[in-house]
Amino acid sequence: MGNSLHKFHIRPVNLIAAAGVILVVFILLIPNIFFLTVKNAFEETVGGSIDKKVSIGSVYYYFPNIVIARNIFVFDRGPKGLEELLHVKKVSLVFSLGKLIKEKKFIISKIYLQDATPDYERSRDFLYSNLDRIKAFLLGLPEADSFSLSIKNVSLAVQEPLNYMQRLLLDFDLTIRKKSFNLKSSFCFASQNGLKKGQKSVQSRFYLDSRISGNLLEDGLALDNLELKTGSTYAKMWGSLRAGALSLNGFFTLKDFFKYKDSSQKEKRLSEFANKFISLFRKPDFIPELSPLDLNIYDFRCKAEFENKSIRLENLGFSLKNIPFTVSGDIDFSQSLRLNAVLESLVSVREGKNRPYVCLVKGIFEPEGFDGSLVFKFIDSQQDLFNIEAKGVSLQLTTAGRINLKIKDSSFIHRGYEDLYIVVFSGSNLLFDSSDERFLLLEFSSGIYDGLMTGKAYLEMGRTPLNYFFTAKFGGIDCVNLVSLDEYLSKVKGKIFGRLFCRSLPGFKASGTVDIRDGSLDDFDFFCWLADFFKISSLKKVEFDNLKADFLLEQGTSQLSNLKLAAADLALRGDFSIMDNGLVSSLISIGLSSRTLEESPRFKALTRLLGEGFSSLDFDFQLSGPFQKMNFKWLDSYFKKRLQDTIPDFIERGIERQIDLIAESKP
Repeated sequence: MGNSLHKFHIRPVNLIAAAGVILVVFILLIPNIFFLTVKNAFEETVGGSIDKKVSIGSVYYYFPNIVIARNIFVFDRGPKGLEELLHVKKVSLVFSLGKLIKEKKFIISKIYLQDATPDYERSRDFLYSNLDRIKAFLLGLPEADSFSLSIKNVSLAVQEPLNYMQRLLLDFDLTIRKKSFNLKSSFCFASQNGLKKGQKSVQSRFYLDSRISGNLLEDGLALDNLELKTGSTYAKMWGSLRAGALSLNGFFTLKDFFKYKDSSQKEKRLSEFANKFISLFRKPDFIPELSPLDLNIYDFRCKAEFENKSIRLENLGFSLKNIPFTVSGDIDFSQSLRLNAVLESLVSVREGKNRPYVCLVKGIFEPEGFDGSLVFKFIDSQQDLFNIEAKGVSLQLTTAGRINLKIKDSSFIHRGYEDLYIVVFSGSNLLFDSSDERFLLLEFSSGIYDGLMTGKAYLEMGRTPLNYFFTAKFGGIDCVNLVSLDEYLSKVKGKIFGRLFCRSLPGFKASGTVDIRDGSLDDFDFFCWLADFFKISSLKKVEFDNLKADFLLEQGTSQLSNLKLAAADLALRGDFSIMDNGLVSSLISIGLSSRTLEESPRFKALTRLLGEGFSSLDFDFQLSGPFQKMNFKWLDSYFKKRLQDTIPDFIERGIERQIDLIAESKP
């Protein structure tokens, strides 16, 4: 009996261990039972405070001070019923165990949010309508405690047109301690194209990292440091956001912007003033290393007013290469993004002078593109005007470094002191490719008036002076539409086709070919003079099959070469040049048929003398003098020489007398 009692004797250590296990189970079980019973009430309380429907999948307590909620849904009450606003897979809350025990207050000190997929438009509207509540929550945190919010792997669907998907991927960490805050964030804008079956998926990504630190104020934020970094671009600013008013100052650096500048230019060191100016910036340990290859903007400034869902941009300014820029206007994003802004600056003109100009931009940004207008004009003149209007604009990021810009309708109008130039485009498609480190490639195709134009352009990045060259092919354009570009085209009928090549270095040069088909020349100055001189009225309107020429524009000259015109009773060839001093130099040869020559009383005797063996005669002319008042001269000696080489000797003197009579007579 004694042995039996000794066998089942319970030791005190075992009792303590068993009590501890029961206590731990009790501590873990009771809070979880509590959260299970209050989950529905918590969903209703939170949903009622934000006027949304809230659903929580499950809530668990983990010893000693962690609460984890999974599958949290927030629904918006719309006209079609409940629509998903936000889905969060997991939220971890860390609370202060000491304050819970001593003060019986459930105070959250850390929030970890993972894998969220909010709806872009509804989330944006929710934030706008609850900014005051969010600010009150942040300001209501106990000063003695710190608060941190960590959000990881947020995928925000920005826009999803057919066959295209764009998402904003977001990570950020916010820490608040005694009203001071520090925020680190990383944004990734990802685009994916080619989602239809059988198409290859093409992706592109844009990254933006930021660091913000400052203090929470009763009426806003004091920003001690705001840093932005993306690729080779770095920005540092400081200022405040108080009572809806934003004020910022700072600087920008674009690394290696002048990496490919002209090797003949020596690198310049920063001026002593610039170095002293930089030394005044706050927290100089964050300033990136400066290089003469970088593009630096030191005097960035911004003042703006926030009102509900709009921004009033009072003044945004900076200087670029000693040229000041100022932007002001309104941005309204209540529904579609509406922009009404004014840009003022200077533009370099000839002789090293600068002229002030203003650029007005007005339009609406919608998912399918931008619909608006742009007007450019010089402030110091009511005569000069550049007016550019674009409607139905869509912008897409295709692959890395490639941007596709489509414009439904656009126009360009330039009014100078005496001239008005108008160009109209339709169905324009522009593809920008910056994947090459040195050159920016532009491929374009567009309707121009009633014709079509396609081509490529190359711009050497960071090169000074600017280096570019492009090639283009155009066709099917009615000459009537191009009258504003050249008044002489008002006298030309027909469809124009051609090619164009243009370069900027080592000196500006534009060259190409032009071919006008199935047209006519009406009251052209030279042909009118020829009609009066030879007494052939039909030359005042010349119908032709095609008119071809090679053209060249460069410093000091404008030239038409290999000029050829083919018509039923007329053939023309020659060259035409305008020098830099405005003087014309030209030799033109025209072949006139015998039928045309018979119209002239001056040539009747000559055509009878030549007989039926000559179907046409060639005449040479010299054009000279100022372009607006050209002199026309028949080179009759050339005509004589040509006839002498081809006709029988026995009629030579008779022809010579006829030519003398023609040359001596006046029109």
